[in-house]
Amino acid sequence: MQVVTYSSFRKNLKSALDQVTEDGELVIINQSENKNVVLHSLIEYNVSINLSKSVSEHHLKGKGNLNR
Repeated sequence: MQVVTYSSFRKNLKSALDQVTEDGELVIINQSENKNVVLHSLIEYNVSINLSKSVSEHHLKGKGNLNR
């Protein structure tokens, strides 16, 4: 994970995008007034979403078993 300022991100946009897409690196972009952004590759995002859905479904199934 790399944390950069907005200005630095703008100056090194291609490098930051390459780090995210090729290396799977997360980049946190600090902006003023604590309006920070996380840059995440689409592949890693999809993995995260699918894992989250799977955990949620597993959790819901577990709760259903408790009511039996």
